[in-house]
Amino acid sequence: IKKDRRVSVLVNNAGVMSGTKSETFRINLVAPTLLTIAMLPFFSNKKAVVVNVGSSSHLRALKVQDYSDDDEEIIDTDLSAYAESKLGLMQFSNILRLTTTTTVYDAHPGLVWTPLLKKNFPGAKLFEKFGFNR
Repeated sequence: IKKDRRVSVLVNNAGVMSGTKSETFRINLVAPTLLTIAMLPFFSNKKAVVVNVGSSSHLRALKVQDYSDDDEEIIDTDLSAYAESKLGLMQFSNILRLTTTTTVYDAHPGLVWTPLLKKNFPGAKLFEKFGFNR
């Protein structure tokens, strides 16, 4: 970004599910956090908006555990790292609201029938059987 350019909106929408716990944590929480912090100097004064795309799965998380340095490549079969990373993203949103003049939104789109959800949702076949695949 050129020094004379300003950013008005940043949407942190990247995410993974059912990869390794460390990959899930790095992509869903660490990457958007670092990107947002790096972009702060380029935000338009008092008019910038950050949208962090979360998930209602954050409700299943009791804490946010740091998986980023795990040596073991444990697959996130129970989606705990996914839920914790989404809770962590919400917590980061709260920190931004308290420490900057940036407007911050947490977006929770609900169940969106994507290949990511189809692959990882235990009831996917049953849902498709009854026509919930659109």
